[in-house]
Formats: sequence, C-alpha cells, structure tokens
Amino acid sequence: MNNLEKHLLQLATGQLKERLLQHRLKPYLPIWGELYCSLRDIRRISLQLSQHTVIYELQPTGRLVYNFETDKFRAEVEELHFTLSMSMDELLESLLQGRFAPKME
Repeated sequence: MNNLEKHLLQLATGQLKERLLQHRLKPYLPIWGELYCSLRDIRRISLQLSQHTVIYELQPTGRLVYNFETDKFRAEVEELHFTLSMSMDELLESLLQGRFAPKME
C-alpha cells in the first residue's frame, strides 16, 4: 500500500468515526449521505488494494472490518467467537440506529 492510499483510507475511516460521534451528540442532524460516502470510499480503496481493512475498534470490544474478498462489512468480537457480516446498506442502517459504535479514545 502506498502512502497516498494509506492516507486516503485513514481519512475515510476518520471521517466515519467523526460523523458517528456527531450523530450521537446531535441525532437530529441528517448524516445518511456522509456515512454512505465514507463507507463507499473505504470499500473502494480496500478493493483497489485487495486487502481487508480494520475500520475501527467497537465499543466495548471487537472491531468493524471490511472484507474485500466477500465485499461485506463485518462486526467481529473475537472473545465470543462472533462475526456478523453485512452489506454496506445493512451496515449503514445499523449505524444510523446506534449499533456498532466506535470505541471512544
């Protein structure tokens, strides 16, 4: 992965986390389009790089990952041996409902 692609991927995941925090603080603001664009960018870059991408750590445990081989997003909780695969639309709806929140640093 070159530095530009790495930077773009970090930017997209950072924007996604920022929007989710904004939605938690101000749930009345519309953010569907911004979340969609961030997820689309993460997916596009991961497919170009042919690599799985850890998007962020989940609250309280686990991680959100994009799997380029299956073209699915996954919520993984290794301690429980639990993995939930979702399409981009399914993940988007779940995020809007407050599921799969990022761990606050």
